[in-house]
Amino acid sequence: MSFHPPISYDAAFHRSARALPEPGEPFEYTPNRKARLDEIVKRYPDDRRRSAVLPALYLVQEQQGFITASAMRYVAGLLGMTPADVEDVVSYYSMFYTKKTGRFVLSVCRTLSCALNGAAAVTAEICGTLGIRPGETDSTGMFTLLEVECLGACDRAPVVMVNDAWHERQRPEEVRGLLDGLRSNGEAALSGCQHAAAPGPPAGREATPVAGASWLTAHVSEKGAETLDFYLQHEGYDGLRRALEQTPDQVIDAVKTSGLRGRGGAGFPTGMKWQFVDRRSPKPRYLACNADESEPGTFKDHLLMERNPHLLVEGCAIACHAIGASVAYIYIRGEFLHVQHVLERAIADAYARGLLGSNILGSGFTCDIYVHRGAGAYEAGEETALLESLEGKRAQPRNKPPFPALVGLYDCPTAVNNVETLCNVPLILRRGAPWYAALGPEKNGGPKLYCLSGHVRHPGVYEAPMTITLRELVDRRAGGVGEGRTLKAVIPGGSSVPLLLPHQLDVQASFDGVLKAGSLLGSAGVIVLDDTTCMVWLAENLLRFYRHESCGKCTPCREGTDWLLRILEKIERGEGQMRDLDTLAAISANVAGKTLCAFGDAAVTPVLTTLRHFRHEYEAHIREGRCPLPAPWRTAPLIGSP
Repeated sequence: MSFHPPISYDAAFHRSARALPEPGEPFEYTPNRKARLDEIVKRYPDDRRRSAVLPALYLVQEQQGFITASAMRYVAGLLGMTPADVEDVVSYYSMFYTKKTGRFVLSVCRTLSCALNGAAAVTAEICGTLGIRPGETDSTGMFTLLEVECLGACDRAPVVMVNDAWHERQRPEEVRGLLDGLRSNGEAALSGCQHAAAPGPPAGREATPVAGASWLTAHVSEKGAETLDFYLQHEGYDGLRRALEQTPDQVIDAVKTSGLRGRGGAGFPTGMKWQFVDRRSPKPRYLACNADESEPGTFKDHLLMERNPHLLVEGCAIACHAIGASVAYIYIRGEFLHVQHVLERAIADAYARGLLGSNILGSGFTCDIYVHRGAGAYEAGEETALLESLEGKRAQPRNKPPFPALVGLYDCPTAVNNVETLCNVPLILRRGAPWYAALGPEKNGGPKLYCLSGHVRHPGVYEAPMTITLRELVDRRAGGVGEGRTLKAVIPGGSSVPLLLPHQLDVQASFDGVLKAGSLLGSAGVIVLDDTTCMVWLAENLLRFYRHESCGKCTPCREGTDWLLRILEKIERGEGQMRDLDTLAAISANVAGKTLCAFGDAAVTPVLTTLRHFRHEYEAHIREGRCPLPAPWRTAPLIGSP
C-alpha cells in the first residue's frame, strides 16, 4: 500500500442546509463523498474492503444526518458486505444515529469525573431551558439532548460535546449562552471549542501545560509544538534514524533492557510483546496503535496526539521496523475527531519529508501509517476487540489463544500497543536503554503520565518517573482536595481498579508499587474523591457506565451489569434491603473471571471495593431510606439517554 492523503470530515452535520430523506428514500453519496470513500478503501488490503465501513457510515451521517436502511444497503454494496452486516455495525456503535436528530446534538458526559463536577446540573439546566428530557429533540428541531459516557476530557469536567466539538468546564449558568450562540451563529459558534480543523490547539483554547513535563510532554505548551519543523528542532526522528541503523532484534533488545511496560493498563513488557510477534510467518505483519482512550479518568493519550503527534508517528515507525511490519493503523476513538485532524496532518508532513513511505531515510525500510476512527465503544480498548473493529465488525473480544502476536489483524501476526507506550520508544532509541531504565524503579523504567481528576484543586496531566508516590501526586502536584474538604479515597488507575484509602497512598505510583497497596496502576487515571462522595452513588454511576459499554457477548457480563445496576438504583432510591448487599456480592462473584476479556472483572470492581471499605454507607442508605451524604454536585436523577 502507498500513502493516501488524509480525509477530513465536515466539522458538523450541517443539518439545516439539506433536506433530510425519508427512511425508505434511495441513498447515494455525492460525487465528492464517493471519491473520499474510494481513497479511504485503499488504506486496507484489497480483500478487506469492509474495514472501511466505519468511515463509510460517517460519510453517510455527514451527508444526511442519520443512517437509513437504504443507506446501509448502499454501503453494503460498495464494500462487499451484506445489509445485515452493516446494520449489525450500525446498531452496535453509539455514535451512529438511525433517526433524525436536531441540527445540534448536545452530548453531556455523565461518567464519574464529570458527575463529580456537576454534570447532572448542566443536564438539568438544558432540560429546563429546552423543555425536553435526555433522548429528545426540542420543538424547533434545533437541539437533541443525550447523556453519554466518558468523553476523555476528565480534567476539564464537566464536558458537553456539541456534534463533534467539546465544550469544556461547562457550568449550568452558561447553558443559555451556549444555546443562544448556537441558535444565532450556527456552526461558527463551535470554532472556539475543542475541535481542531488544523494542527494545534483550537481557536480560543490554550495549549495544555503539563506539570513536571520533562520528556514526553516537555514542549506541549509551546506554540507550534505539534508541527514537524518544531519536532525536528528537538531531536525529532533521531530515534528512528538510530533504529534503522540497527537490526530489528537489536531494537527489541534495547526496549526489553529499558524496562518499558505497556502504558495502556496491563503493564506487559513491551519488548517481550514485540518478540512474540511471529516473524517466520509468510503473512504480512501489522502494528495496531490503541488510541481508543475510553477508560473513565484517563486523558493522557489525546494530549500526546494533539500536542506531540510526531512522537507517536516516530514510535509507530520504530515499532514497525522492530516487528517487521510495513503498515500501522492508529485506532482512535470516535469522540477524538479534532485529534484525528492533527494526526493526519502530522502523518502527511512526515510523508512529505521522506520520514514515512518507501525507502525511509535511504534505509530501504517502508512504513505506511493510517488513522482509523472508531465510533463510540469502550470495549474497543481491548486489543482483540480493537482488531475486530478495524476489520469492520462489532468491537467484541476474541477467544485467546491464539494471541494477536500470532493471529491478529486479518489473521496476521500483529502487535497492539498503547499511544503512550509507543511515544516512549523514541526516547529509548535517542538516549539509550540504561538511561531510560534508570529513570524509574526496577522493572518500571521511564517516565509516566498521570491523569488527575475529580475532587482535586488542579486537575490535569502530570509527568514524573514512577518513583513518585500517589500522595505526592494528589497532595503536592495536584493541590489536594478543596478547602474545607478531606480526602476520602483515590481510584489510582481508572474506574476499573480498586480504590485506595488515604493511609494507603504512601506507595510508589508504579505498576508494582500500586499492586502492593492492593490496587492497580492501570491507565494511571487517578480519580480523587473527597468526603462529600457517596460510595453507593459512585458504584451506581460506574455500573451505569459498564452496563452501557458492555459489548453483550458474554452472558455473565451482559446480564450481570444490568442486575447490579438495578439493585444499586434501588438502594439509592431508599428502597433497598439488607439482603441486597449479599446479592450484590453474589452477582459480582458470578461475573468476575467468567468473561472472555477483563471487562467483567472491571465492571464488578466498583461494587466490591465500595462494599469492602464502605459497607456502612450501604447499610445507612437502607436503614434511613435515603442517602446520608447529600452532596452539592448532585441533583435528582434523570431518565438516561437510550
